[in-house]
Amino acid sequence: MTTPITPDEAKSAKDELNCTMPVIVITTVNQLIVDNYSTSTSGSYCRFTSKELAEKLKAACKKARVKYNEKWLDIEPLYRKFGWNVNYDKPAYNETYDGFYTFKRKQE
Repeated sequence: MTTPITPDEAKSAKDELNCTMPVIVITTVNQLIVDNYSTSTSGSYCRFTSKELAEKLKAACKKARVKYNEKWLDIEPLYRKFGWNVNYDKPAYNETYDGFYTFKRKQE
């Protein structure tokens, strides 16, 4: 008998998918974090655009197509598991800025 998936099962399945993210994506994101890491009076953080990430991935993949349909840019859940508070801000339909990721250390 098949039953509907529970929220916990959906999260677990999603987490398993995020663990299969290609090494090149993780390496590229890690480098962007290091390159953009900043400390201010309000704490340390890192911010970069999805355009920057896509461009770095294209270069790293030797101009291969970045696989958006495989959720290569859906990095938030994976990095949250490793102690980051990650937010992605994307423009609304009437805005024109590039979407960006913000990484901050999770508060203990």
